[in-house]
Order: sequence, then structure tokens, then C-alpha cells
Amino acid sequence: MLKWATDKLNLTRDKVLLAEVTRNTDIDGWFSPLSAEVLLSTENCKRALQQLWESCPFSRQVWEVFWLTPIRELTVRLQQLPAAQSGTYAREGGMLDEALDVAVCAVRLSRGWMLPQGAAPEEQAEQSSAWCTAIFWAALLHNLSVLDEMTAFYQDGSRWYFGLTAPSTCWRVRFTPATPEAALKAAIVAYRLLPDQGLCWLFRWPEVTERLLAYLSGNKSAGGTIHAAVSEARQKCALQSPEFTVVLAPAIQASGSTITKPQKESLETIEVQETIIPRVNAEIPDESFWHWLVASLADGKLTVNAQDSLVHIIKQHVFVQTPDCFYRYLATKPNAESSKDDIQKNFEALNRHYNRNGKGIYIYRKYESERRDGRFIKMFGYKIPLTLIFTRGIAPADSLWLSPNK
Repeated sequence: MLKWATDKLNLTRDKVLLAEVTRNTDIDGWFSPLSAEVLLSTENCKRALQQLWESCPFSRQVWEVFWLTPIRELTVRLQQLPAAQSGTYAREGGMLDEALDVAVCAVRLSRGWMLPQGAAPEEQAEQSSAWCTAIFWAALLHNLSVLDEMTAFYQDGSRWYFGLTAPSTCWRVRFTPATPEAALKAAIVAYRLLPDQGLCWLFRWPEVTERLLAYLSGNKSAGGTIHAAVSEARQKCALQSPEFTVVLAPAIQASGSTITKPQKESLETIEVQETIIPRVNAEIPDESFWHWLVASLADGKLTVNAQDSLVHIIKQHVFVQTPDCFYRYLATKPNAESSKDDIQKNFEALNRHYNRNGKGIYIYRKYESERRDGRFIKMFGYKIPLTLIFTRGIAPADSLWLSPNK
């Protein structure tokens, strides 16, 4: 049982003294407000951030706005709160650790799911980033109702309303009985943490939006697939303790002295710095390449179905060669700050290409002869539904140069 005493915080689990964030207590057991950079600098948090970035379907710019911003906002509003009075995350900083661990697990679990279930492959491909983001938000914010079981105070006796604001000065917390309004209070906190631009983007898919908002409102079963992903992730986080380990260290003393964390093997992480500020006026996801592609095909700057074309028509799809098309686009933008990889990831985030069972890039053979025999080279590229680019009924015929790779 986690017990917050007057002078110190004792954290015990199976007679083992549990983990710490090294820079936390001030005089007489009061906690000093910490920045997101400090709170996210633990090995567990850095590992989780790296894993979330690797699972994110967006470019880094969109990742910062849609994913990293709510993480940072949640971090400063939770500080070092525990997730419970007992259990795996009954420790200082446990609530943040739990949120990140469950988010990582839920996103990874859902990567192979084709959503919405029963929809056409083209529709599933279009919505995959939306479902992934909704599952991430739900998992990150899934346990905010436990905030109703705690009360935090400043040294002058006034309240700190964690979840809604970051603390302005030193604070202390105690456990209190939950109220019937716990779910409602959690929903208010969750809605305030969702990025405005992300919500505007998500509203393009009503079913995803409705499932997410129902889940965050406390009606978790109405979240459907989102609820299933988060529930399974919670179970796995409890069972797979080695994957979500924390550093074991002496309990934090009330004297204010710093406890040194044992060194662990270094892990590749992403930077979490004050300089990471989202461009709130950016077009998200970036459609610059898409607009260029459509316009270039319309005005003939990109040829179609020629032997040296980067674009061919194959069975009601537009086959766009990669990475050549992205480099061709960059050649028209000599002052572009984005790299080929950023442009390609932005294009993929639009979900306008055909994607089945995680396969988004297809291989075709391009022959030297229109008879499609003899020598050939392999072409890699994306398949985009024909009607997204060409007007129905006036699209080019199928290419004579390409055939599926056998």
C-alpha cells in the first residue's frame, strides 16, 4: 500500500524499495514542479517515446503536434503522481509511466488490425492513421478517473487541480475517497489535452471520432475497437513486467537530497526539449506532394504509360514509382526544408494509396518491349485508386509496359 506520510513518501512492493525520479522532493517532503523535459528524462519515458515515434504513422512535424504535444501537456499536469495506492504503478511518477506504457502497447497491438472491420480495403487504408491516433489518445488518457481519488495542496493550503493545470509551486498529495463524478472529471481533463488540429483532422471520420469521445467520456464499452485495444494493452502491461521495468533504487527521503539513479545500458531515444514547439499553422498532414502529383499529371509535366514514365495505370490504380517521384518533386522545390523521407511519410499519412495487410509498396516488372516479354527491371511504387486522380471515364488505359512481379 502506497502511503503518503507527513514527512516522506514510502514506496514498497514485496519488501523491495521502489523507483524514483531523482529530482523531486523539496523541504519536508513537498514536491517541486518539474518541466516536461525533466519528467520525461527517465529511461522508461525515453524508451516509451522512442517506441511511440517508431509506431507513429506520421512525419516528425505531425508527430510533434498530434502525439508529442498531448504527452508533454499530460506530463506537466501529472508531475510525479502515482497511478494507485497499490500495484505495479503505485510509485512516484507511476501515473505517467502507466499512461506511456499502455499507449505503447495499444498502438503496437493495433498496427496489424484492418479498421473499420468489414470495410473495403481502400477505406481501411484511408482510415488507418485515424484509428491509430484515436487508439493512442485513448490509451494515453485511459486512466484519468483515478485523479478523483487524490487531492493535492500547495504550501499555503490552496488546491492544485492536477490534470487541468501544471503546479505553480511546491505541492503535496493525499488519497481521498472517489466521488460519483470521477468519469465526468476525467472526461473534462481528457478533452482539454486533445490537440485542436488533431481533432479537426479526426472529425473527417465520424465513426472514429464517436468511438474515441465515447471512450473518453467514461462509456468505455461504446469505444468498441478502441476499448478492446486499451483493455488488452493494460493486461499485457501487467503481465509483461520485464518489458516495462523501472530502475530500482532506495525510497525517496524527505530531506531534499538527490538520489542517484543507477546507470543502465543507453537506448536510442528522441529528444524532448523546450525547443520542440509545434507549428500550429502548418498544413497537417502535408499535402504539398499530393497537390504537385495531381497537377503534374493534369498538365502533362509527368507522363503516363510511357516507357520512361514514373506513373503507370494498372487495373484501376495509378502506380507511382518510389522513390523516384519524391526526388522528382524535390527537384522542383530547390529551397525545400523537408527531406525525401519526410515527404514520403507525409504522403503515406494521407492514406490515399492502396494498403493491404500492412503492405503499401508494390513491385511490378517494366519490360523493354510493349509485348511484355524479354528483359525487364523491377519498379517499386504505390497504388492509388484511379478515381482519386483522374475523372471517371476519361482516365488512360492500362500500361503496356508493366506486369505484376511473379
